[in-house]
Amino acid sequence: MWFDYSKLQQSNDRFLRHWCDQNDRLKYGWTYHDGETFGIEQISDDNLQLNIQWLKQVSGHHGGDWTTRVTVTPQSLNRTIPISLFFYFHHDLPWIDEISSISNQSPELLTVRGQTNELDGFTIKIKLNTPSNQVIARTLTDVFQLDKIHENILTKLASTSREQPYFILNEQPFKDFEHNTFFIQLTLTQPIASEPFSFDIIYQSDSSNNVREQDLTGYYFNEEITRLQKQYDERFENIFQLKTKQNMDTKKIHFARSALSNLLGGISYFTGKSLVAKPNQKVPDEYWTTNLYTAVPSRSFFPRGFVWDEGFHNLLIARWNKNITIDILSHWFDMLNDNGWIPREVILGNEARARVPAEFIVQRTSNANPPTFFLTIDYLLKTIPNSQLFNLPFIQRLEKWYQWYNRTQNARARVPAEFIVQRTSNANPPTFFLTIDYLLKTIPNSQLFNLPFIQRLEKWYQWYNRTQNGPIPLSYRWRGRNASSIYELNPKTLTSGLDDYPRASHPTDAERHLDLRCWMQLASSVIGKLYSIINNEQTNQYLNYAQLLSNNEQLDQLHWSEQYGMYADYGLHTDHVQLQRVPIEKPNPHQPQQPTHMIRQITRQSDLNLKYVKHFGYVSLFPLMTRILDPQSTKLEKILNDLQNPSLLWTQYGLRSLAQSSVMYGVRNTEHDPPYWRGAIWINMNYMVLSSLQHYAKTSGPYSDKARQIYSQLRTNLITNMFRVYEKTGHIWEQYDDKTGNGQGSHPFTGWSSLIVLIMSELYDE
Repeated sequence: MWFDYSKLQQSNDRFLRHWCDQNDRLKYGWTYHDGETFGIEQISDDNLQLNIQWLKQVSGHHGGDWTTRVTVTPQSLNRTIPISLFFYFHHDLPWIDEISSISNQSPELLTVRGQTNELDGFTIKIKLNTPSNQVIARTLTDVFQLDKIHENILTKLASTSREQPYFILNEQPFKDFEHNTFFIQLTLTQPIASEPFSFDIIYQSDSSNNVREQDLTGYYFNEEITRLQKQYDERFENIFQLKTKQNMDTKKIHFARSALSNLLGGISYFTGKSLVAKPNQKVPDEYWTTNLYTAVPSRSFFPRGFVWDEGFHNLLIARWNKNITIDILSHWFDMLNDNGWIPREVILGNEARARVPAEFIVQRTSNANPPTFFLTIDYLLKTIPNSQLFNLPFIQRLEKWYQWYNRTQNARARVPAEFIVQRTSNANPPTFFLTIDYLLKTIPNSQLFNLPFIQRLEKWYQWYNRTQNGPIPLSYRWRGRNASSIYELNPKTLTSGLDDYPRASHPTDAERHLDLRCWMQLASSVIGKLYSIINNEQTNQYLNYAQLLSNNEQLDQLHWSEQYGMYADYGLHTDHVQLQRVPIEKPNPHQPQQPTHMIRQITRQSDLNLKYVKHFGYVSLFPLMTRILDPQSTKLEKILNDLQNPSLLWTQYGLRSLAQSSVMYGVRNTEHDPPYWRGAIWINMNYMVLSSLQHYAKTSGPYSDKARQIYSQLRTNLITNMFRVYEKTGHIWEQYDDKTGNGQGSHPFTGWSSLIVLIMSELYDE
């Protein structure tokens, strides 16, 4: 954390930079990060630049040594405004054994000895690299909770003497071995003239003492960072080969490198307990203590694990380092409960909970998300045929998850009291199957798929099959829609991952959801492929079911509307709804103004009946995106023609999420909720469309040329716009405006928006 004294006049606590928060309006990001051994981050504050270099060497029995170098450069030289920098170490339990005295005569400012059960003994050294600068150093030890450190330090600073010219911590000797947090504050009191200010934080494991040749600092640190940067660039080009692509200059390659680095740099390790409740359970249970290793969608806004996002994340991560992907998959499938349910969001520990509104923390066992891990696993299957990467126990756990969908998303209505609360009968897209399918395609003859892994994957699959099946055979229905909602124009389907994307206006048991059916086809295929690798007797069961779900005639019977000429959801629906402002009873009869709120009104009751839902958008494209459509199908031709229609989804920036012709396009869902999946351009869905277009372009059929032409133009539009916005703002964004192409939503968002790297390199899953 840090602050400069020019910001102390701010009335709130934002002068002290600490947590990654988009409201601070900083430009920051990893320019390099390999996910394992090194990273370089640049942070631009109003008055200063921070360069963070991190380097690790694996050795010994506890992970080895690492060093973080912090370099501070004011935006203008010879500035006189002081700067304070803080670095802290925290553990839940006491760990500090000894702190050396500070010596102004030595470049090593400080040495700390400590130990924990996990790390055994270690030494921390703080070393100044530019000791000529006038620096005031202070240390502090105390008992802090991780989520309270920011306010604790503010309190400590506020209690310092007003007679001194700087806000610096009061000096105190270390004497309490019960303390669990160590702080050092370095305050630069004089202007930086000829060179930036720099210091190293050096961590050394005792178990590496016998093999360590020299400390990770000084010239050796510089050499290693330079070597790893060169190695990274060579590896990046070897994998993505952007220099061979048309119109890829150095700036675009740096943009792609930054996108990958920020995805890898956001990978986090969380420890704690989830709060979980069954349907209608008012007081949640506290699950077991567990760990999760996962990427996050956005460090600044969504710093936690999302099952819907993670499958997409690992389509890119697996290209870079399949071992990281396998580690992530293993952690996620350790989250399975006995029924095969995985939480939609995993919020572990006080620090993670502090970043989440209270109403979102409890996970309901009726809720899920799209099972996108099947995208990941499908990729692995395509790249690692005949492998043992996923073992039988893992496949069985995956199958159990799949069966959860089939079991719990059946015709029985389970409507949550509040749509924001997650329930274990509700699902989300199983996108991990995308990554697994990719790995299966790309890693030949490996030991990647072992039995325990396959069993866990199967358990997840079975959860979907049990909980998400629909009212008639081979149909599926997302759980979690609020049929009693009067404040929403169209009750949200948060479990689908597409939130306010318009579905049937009146949720009932009769609904059939097209996207979930397509996810289940992918999941069935992936489970079957996994079992075929280990010659399991259940192979044909899953492959045959996948074939049933791929049958175009069956698909058309359930989801093709001849009237609208599109694939669609089915349910109790009318487009004749609107939000109207109505008065509500005054809580206080003496209140001068009449309070009102917006509620949904049906303007043509006779139009409300069971029908296909006429809202062309991302959901309509799922038979294309999951490649279920026969290459000879005239319906494929219809979809390809519709893709190019500017009044539907086509823009010069990418495919919008909902057609301009839809009555729900750009419309608020409540008086407080702006449109989310009602027109904005989302990169994960555009990636899936591009992947399928490339597939149909390469597959013999009457529409291959058309698919190729659309693919080329859509890819160009996405790359051009995302790079333009990145150059303008310094960020990759959650979504992009379909009218202007400008970024919107949370930022930086280097979760699934980082799939632009695969789009630029034209690496999909074949």
